[in-house]
Amino acid sequence: MKKGRILNDGGNEIDFYYSSPVEKRYKAAYREYRNKLNDHYKSLEKNLKQNLTDKLEIIEELKGLINVEENINTTYKHFKELQERWRTNRANSA
Repeated sequence: MKKGRILNDGGNEIDFYYSSPVEKRYKAAYREYRNKLNDHYKSLEKNLKQNLTDKLEIIEELKGLINVEENINTTYKHFKELQERWRTNRANSA
């Protein structure tokens, strides 16, 4: 119908482009999906980088426990706290 009008008005068939309402909705939904997927991967990457930073910090604190001249009970308590932070960090990144 629209194509016929374009041709009758002197237009060329090659200039005709028809996009159905279903196709438009599909393209809009797909565009929204791709945007949300990209946002998800950006968020995931950010969380992984933060997780790495946190774990490296915990490792450095663990290294510091080796040369500490303090009561073994205090050192052990600090070690257990670091261990819990590690586990919490791992659970948050899963």
